[in-house]
Formats: sequence, C-alpha cells, structure tokens
Amino acid sequence: MTRSDHVVYSSNLHSACAHENAVHSRVFQILYRNEEVPINDAVIFRAHLLLDGERVEEALSEVDFQLKVDLHFTDSEQQLQDVAGAPLISSRTLGLHFDPRRGLHHQVPVMFDYFHLSVISVTVHAALVALQQPLISFTRPGRGSWLGKGGPDTGPEQSSLSLENLVFGAGYCKPTSSEGSFYVPSENCMQRAHRWHRELCFLLLHAYRGLRAHFLVIMRDIPELPHTELESLAVEETLSQLCSELQMLNNPEKIAEQISKDLAWLTSHVMALWTQFLDTVTLHSQVTSYLTQEHHTLRVRRFSEAFFYMEHQKLAVLTFQENLIQTHSQLSLDIRNSEYLTTMPPLPAECLDIDGDWNNLPVIFEDRYVDCPAT
Repeated sequence: MTRSDHVVYSSNLHSACAHENAVHSRVFQILYRNEEVPINDAVIFRAHLLLDGERVEEALSEVDFQLKVDLHFTDSEQQLQDVAGAPLISSRTLGLHFDPRRGLHHQVPVMFDYFHLSVISVTVHAALVALQQPLISFTRPGRGSWLGKGGPDTGPEQSSLSLENLVFGAGYCKPTSSEGSFYVPSENCMQRAHRWHRELCFLLLHAYRGLRAHFLVIMRDIPELPHTELESLAVEETLSQLCSELQMLNNPEKIAEQISKDLAWLTSHVMALWTQFLDTVTLHSQVTSYLTQEHHTLRVRRFSEAFFYMEHQKLAVLTFQENLIQTHSQLSLDIRNSEYLTTMPPLPAECLDIDGDWNNLPVIFEDRYVDCPAT
C-alpha cells in the first residue's frame, strides 16, 4: 500500500518531502475559514511486481493498488520539528482499479470526515511502462522442498533460474558444452517461448496504444495543452514483425536474447511516451478540470443505475397509497439482490467511505404527479 499524507500545520516551515514509505505535502497554515490552498505537489510511485509469467495481464489486473491519504494537524511548534510526528486526525483509502492496457487516469475529490470539513483533490495517472526479466536471482527448490521450505533432499544441487528457463519453461535443460550449437529445444519449449514472447509484446503494445489514445483525447479536448506529434505503433503490424523475426532463430540463447531485446525496445517506447505525457499534463489546471468533470459524470451515472421514477395522476397526490410504498420496498429488495447491481463495476479510483458499494448504494424512487402521466 502506498501512502500520501496531506499535512496541515500552523506555519509554513516545510516543503514537500518523502519519509520512509510516505510522502508528505508541504506544510501550510490554516485560517479556520472557507479557503482553497493550492498544494501542487507531484509524486511518482514506482511499483515493481513479480508476476506469474503464464498470466501476466491477469495478474496485473488483480493487483490491489491502494493509495492512503492522511490528514495531519498540530498547533505545537515542537511537533513541527519532525514532519512525521504530527498527529493523524483523519484518513481515507483510495482503491485504484488499474487496467494494464488502458492505464488509469482519474481525479478524485477526497473528503475527510465531516468534523474537519477538509477536502483534497487527488489526480492519479498510472500506466504499465515495462516488462522485463526479474532483477533478482531465484533459487530453484530441491526435490525435497515444499513451497520453498528446505527438506532432507535439499542440497547444493540447487541452481539459479536463468533467462532461458524463464523463456522456455521449467522443463528446459541448458545444453552441455559438447552439444554446442547443435542442441535444439523440444517443440513444447519452443512453442512456449514464442507464445510468451507474443503475449508480452502484445501487452506492451496495447499499453502504448492505450496511453497514446488517452493523450490524444485530452489534447483534442483541451486546446490549452501543447499539441505534439505522437509516434504510432500499430499493434498487429508491429507484433507480426517481431514474431516473424523471432521465428527465424533456432539457437535457444539467441531466442532468449532476442525476446529480451524486443521487450526492452517496446519498453523504451512506452517509457518515452509516458515521460512526454507526464511533462504535459502534470499539475495542469485544465487537465484537472477535465478529469474532475469526467469523475462527476461517472459518479452520477453510477448513482443513476438505482434511480427510478414513476408518473401518476396529479389528483393521486391527495391520497395515501400504501400499495405504492409496498411496491417500492419490494422493488428495492429485488434490485439490491440482483446480479446486475452486485456485478456493477467500480469507479476507476474510489473511496468506499465516500462512494460506497453495491451494498449501500441508495435505491431512489421518485413519484411524479402530472396532468397526463406517460403510459
């Protein structure tokens, strides 16, 4: 879980800083009145994840990304000496529903509890920018081990997981020096390598296309943004070319090396676009307004899923309609238990304390009394 602290003090002594696993905004004085204080602090979090090579996209989609936003306050000059020592008075946790293909671009007004009447606007941009071989070594467990725990047969025969084992699978055995370049991996190993290469390149290409598409949309909708030319990587054409070049290789070391090069080449393109995107949109007021309106639209649309109205004759307002109340109660129960409501997708970035979920989403009925009700 990452954490971003919104710190409120009685004087302007500290600028934004990082402390252990938290980031603190600049310190500012509050005047106990209705006011807007520009924070304008930008933070970059990098998440390095170890993923199952057989289901990379699914594993990324299942990661529970959370951003914890804390509100601190003190009127003690002594506590100002240590930014991390200010008392915590309120906290919210944002769930970030990240899609590796589309990324995440959202703005959320985070309201702390009603007692403090404090709201902070948080803009989140997230993207998949790299897929690569793990940067740390792994040890293959011995025959007698279980879930990595040593057993009686665990011994010095353990070996590190090589790039070839990662590409060709656990069944791959590195050729001896006598076999040299005449060694050809089994058909299953070759198929796995080509499938693995195709899936990872496909995911990186889609991550590039998703980021580029969002970049183009906001440049189109926000004229104030500087308009720049963005390189296009056609998914199918680029993927076909990379796969065709890999098919021409037979040497397992060359295949593993080429896969690593292709992933690095695609990663460099995504990273370059990501850097260009952040330079353009970070702390841009028009982008914040654009994402704010988008969040409001999504939130209203979500509430509208459980909003219903019915028209009645105007004179019916003078009567007590018990059957109408019973109908609303039964309908509300049916809606609450419906598969449609329970499987309703969440907001891209949401705070359950503020936005709720299907368990507490209000079911709203509006009875309209008109001269000529619709039939």
